[in-house]
Amino acid sequence: MPNPDPLDDLQAHQLLEGGLDDIEIRTALRQALSNALDFPEPSRDMLFREDARVSSNVIDNVAEAVTARDETPARRRAWIAAQPGWRRFLRRRFDSRFTAQDERWYRALDYLNYCLNPDQNEAITYVDASVLAVLNEVLPAAVPDAAGQLPRLELNSQEYNDALTRLMQARETEESLLYRRLTDQQDPNDKV
Repeated sequence: MPNPDPLDDLQAHQLLEGGLDDIEIRTALRQALSNALDFPEPSRDMLFREDARVSSNVIDNVAEAVTARDETPARRRAWIAAQPGWRRFLRRRFDSRFTAQDERWYRALDYLNYCLNPDQNEAITYVDASVLAVLNEVLPAAVPDAAGQLPRLELNSQEYNDALTRLMQARETEESLLYRRLTDQQDPNDKV
């Protein structure tokens, strides 16, 4: 059995009894904390409030933890920027920025596919310079010729996988940075 959250006060026997519903727990906490933490909570009533087994002690613990995290703008923004719902909102609102960023990375993926299977993929001879720098970390031979065109490299599956993994890591890092920048811009509190 996993260790309980340090903010929680459930006993082992309560966990073993089962019947805990994480949705009920989250809803109960959101409702209990909406006024104290000054955020809107759309749900009002709970049919199974007792099933959530959220004590006033847990509510206080969570309120203190959230308040502590919220005291530092950087920590608050980092947490917000990692939330799936917030990311969906930013993606919809700033679609063109995410699309432009994605296209740079997808072009490099198309280049890898062309190198691996030239007969089944369109020739890709140009990749954005910053993306190419990442690609060169694992494929140093992917250097444009005098005309600025990338050569088709003969890749084995391991080289392809290594390059793909590195590109995806760098893309995820860049995407996370964009989420952070956009979150910073949207935060009406503590412009720090």
